[in-house]
Amino acid sequence: MGRWVRYIWFLFPALAIGQSDLDTTRYFKTYPEALTLRTSATLTGNSFVFRDLGNDIRYTLNPIRSTHFQTSLQFRALELGFGFSPGWLNPDRELEGSRLFNMDFRIYAGKWMQTFTYLDQEGFRADLDGTTFYFPSFGTRKVGGSTSYVVNPKFSFRSLFGQNEWQLQSAGSFVPRLLAYYTRYRANLGEGEDTLHTFDIGIGPGYHYNWVLHERWMLSAGNTTGLGISFLDSGPETTSYWLWETQFRATLAYNTDTFFAGVGGQYTFYEHAAGRDLRLDDRIYYLQFFVGYRFRAPDSWNAAAARINRTFGWD
Repeated sequence: MGRWVRYIWFLFPALAIGQSDLDTTRYFKTYPEALTLRTSATLTGNSFVFRDLGNDIRYTLNPIRSTHFQTSLQFRALELGFGFSPGWLNPDRELEGSRLFNMDFRIYAGKWMQTFTYLDQEGFRADLDGTTFYFPSFGTRKVGGSTSYVVNPKFSFRSLFGQNEWQLQSAGSFVPRLLAYYTRYRANLGEGEDTLHTFDIGIGPGYHYNWVLHERWMLSAGNTTGLGISFLDSGPETTSYWLWETQFRATLAYNTDTFFAGVGGQYTFYEHAAGRDLRLDDRIYYLQFFVGYRFRAPDSWNAAAARINRTFGWD
């Protein structure tokens, strides 16, 4: 068994950096010498729906702060972004202690894309029978990411996410994905701090398509749906449940060689079957308006990237 594990371990990076002989310049355009700066106004958050089916009880916890600015910087295969939420962007800014911070990191290696996400939020509200209740001491912290693989070499996954490539001919691809997320729930109800921990892992097929509407306009859409398992650590014991997850994503973008802009949205839904009558729905969502500009990267950066690409065989 150990020998097979070693074989798989060494095979994975070989697959990740392996390139197709297909001439992709007909299907999408790359900007290998560009440093891409992207900024956006984003409505985002991680809400939770609790459903007690036996007692017909359902309520949703929504983050108090949900609108923030996000900036990302991309060069070649790397993309790093972070976001913050100023108080004046949110209607409940008078509630002290609420916060929202997120950070994203992506690596592109051949047909593979690896994402890392960090989302920290505190201060939630719930609407029950027409009355809004605030929970300023309830907070969550989510850390994790996903590994995706693009089957069709004619399809540009980077056009969908970072605009560091641009699709020239309409194309789609199956994109299977493996995900893993850790979430910590923390609440202080006046009798000390209570914490819960969940770890989700899942796998599922997906399909994405880039429609080239015009030389400078593109519409992208896709879905990934799969199954997995969720582990809940409540302190005294750890229990496991089935996990069902699905993600929808769509982007409408405008592009020139230097400037780009657009609007995009994503909705990710996780259902945790915590028993026959109890359900916990974990929803991550965002709606984003973005603009960006491509600068020529310093010559030293391009030279260093070329050496790394020759070493590993990356684009």
